[in-house]
Amino acid sequence: MTITTDAAVADLIERLQEHLCDCGDPNDAPSINAGALARAHLHTVGLTISDLRNLPHDLARRQTHLDDLLIVRAEVDAKRDALQAELGVLPDPETFSDRGERDHAEAHAQHLRMALRRLDEGTLAKSPSETYARADVLGAQIEETTKRIDGLRARLDAAIARGTAIVTTGARATSTPPAADPLTATS
Repeated sequence: MTITTDAAVADLIERLQEHLCDCGDPNDAPSINAGALARAHLHTVGLTISDLRNLPHDLARRQTHLDDLLIVRAEVDAKRDALQAELGVLPDPETFSDRGERDHAEAHAQHLRMALRRLDEGTLAKSPSETYARADVLGAQIEETTKRIDGLRARLDAAIARGTAIVTTGARATSTPPAADPLTATS
């Protein structure tokens, strides 16, 4: 569906509410089956209105959560890239003639490798009270959140399609002719 603007959804909700008012009381149906159909139709319209009201907010909330996760992953990736770049430009410790400089270079390289390992474990300090998140956990959270967003979008699209079909056809469950009801048919 292409209807995703708030105004279009609000208009569809308003049209569904008008349709709901036009449906009438299912207890006034000519038969038990017609009344059951009318109640089922009213239930479907009500659920559609509920979905159209709630799903856009749920979708926006999940999208905000995904955006936050992507920012955190970008921070982790940037830190990893910085550590790997720093490790990549270190001179070979064997090129130092002074034993103290060689030991310092080896210690620095070991410190960077340890920082990369701690980053992968999620124990590298970002600040005194915060560590970088684990990349694998972030990946799983991003994947799950993306699946939830896709599911919410599908549900919203289905609600829009259902609502559009209801208001364009003007279908009312109470319009079933009495002769179609086998309980009231006489033999």
